[in-house]
Amino acid sequence: MRIAKQDTPATDEAPGAVCRQKMNFDAASGYGEIGGEYFSLAAGSDLGPLLQPG
Repeated sequence: MRIAKQDTPATDEAPGAVCRQKMNFDAASGYGEIGGEYFSLAAGSDLGPLLQPG
């Protein structure tokens, strides 16, 4: 199972950093629905804004 990064919507963004998450895009036998995540970080990115409770 695969999902392309461009098919995974951005859920959080900060300068130089993007979090992408897609839930329930497929099923795994015996485990139910699964999701996928991508994290993109530029060198020197400040992760502080992404780590704040939401």
